[in-house]
Amino acid sequence: MKTVGYYAGDSNCDVTVAKASTGTRIKHVAAELANRIYRDHTSKGESVEIVGHSMGGLVTRVALLGSAQGWEGFPKGKLKVSDVVTLATPHQGITDPDKYHSTQWDSMKPGSTFMDVLHAPENRLTESWAKGTDWSFAGSDEDGTVGYESAIDKGYHADHKYRYRPDADYDISHTNIRKLAPGKEKFNLRYWHSSEGKEHDTTNGWAPLETAYNALSRNGDW
Repeated sequence: MKTVGYYAGDSNCDVTVAKASTGTRIKHVAAELANRIYRDHTSKGESVEIVGHSMGGLVTRVALLGSAQGWEGFPKGKLKVSDVVTLATPHQGITDPDKYHSTQWDSMKPGSTFMDVLHAPENRLTESWAKGTDWSFAGSDEDGTVGYESAIDKGYHADHKYRYRPDADYDISHTNIRKLAPGKEKFNLRYWHSSEGKEHDTTNGWAPLETAYNALSRNGDW
């Protein structure tokens, strides 16, 4: 596993793909990530798996989309990425759009041009550009930054979706969803696999990081 930094000043990361700020467009960060994946892995026939938290999930999604669609500044062709897991990613925007103002934050507002492009018919996960990658989205009812409907991209396709319900034992906040690791049990979880087309509820669900691990390791075999 390698951790990836993309902000100037990011530390303790295995790989740095950019020196961005909150004034850098998400698309530009995504292009840097895409080119790094292509150079270090895709061009060598190697496939990678990606877990992205919050905006990192959008960076990942756009890296794959821009490459497959041939956008300027991106590699020309699909990246070899077998699995993508996003945790608390604002696929449909953040909860409080007026809390901050920056290029990136404004792009994550519901109804922004960025969000409109992401959900244009040709850019959805049902289209050919997204095939060959297994997509898993996880969100929490207790996340005050990214509501669960946005985090699981409600109403739009993903191969697997996980909704962490309110839980008396755990605070599954926007930050904590990327910290709660295996060994902690009995999470209140609703999950759904597109291959089945129905929801399941359990009070003995996996911890978020265990969900991410299983989403990567099962290779779509649920």
